[in-house]
Amino acid sequence: MTQVPPSFNPTVITEGNQVVWTKYGFVAMFTLLAYDHFLTISEEVEYVWKRNFTLATWLFFLNRYYSILAVAVAVIEASATVITPKAGNAFVSAVA
Repeated sequence: MTQVPPSFNPTVITEGNQVVWTKYGFVAMFTLLAYDHFLTISEEVEYVWKRNFTLATWLFFLNRYYSILAVAVAVIEASATVITPKAGNAFVSAVA
């Protein structure tokens, strides 16, 4: 087992675990959303792309592609987050 330095706040470990599980959640959401998009692309082409573009069509595209874009940005942002012990202690001190 790894020794935790005495100056390391135990709350940082809890917060760090929450960050890791949040990252896993974002990746899982993106994976399921991408899987759904790949499963339904043929129906989308047949029923949406081949018809006249109306307000409903544009709303469909906004709903369908904004969601995958937003989740992809969240995955990238969460992947770039690194919590060091020093930064974690500073965060906990600022919040507490």
